[in-house]
Amino acid sequence: MHAYAETARPFAVAGTIKSEHSKAFDDLLKDYSIDKDHQHLIDETPLYALKDYSEESNSDIVVMGAISRSRLSEALIGSTTDAALDYIKKDLLIIKPASM
Repeated sequence: MHAYAETARPFAVAGTIKSEHSKAFDDLLKDYSIDKDHQHLIDETPLYALKDYSEESNSDIVVMGAISRSRLSEALIGSTTDAALDYIKKDLLIIKPASM
């Protein structure tokens, strides 16, 4: 599952955000044998999408990546990941890239 929020960039040309995320999502998954029924690209903020999808799918655990977009927060997990710790009522496995 990957989430993006088209409304997060209100001045972008309509459909641009969805198109960019859809292409990146397809490029990422092309090397894996994951059925289309198990691939989910959701137009929603990541936090709400994670919460809703984990509840709808009756997941026991949510696995998510943690990235940092600023030097100040390099030692910390991202704000979405931090919020997920309090907001998502499932077990979380948070994976940070080795470069963090």
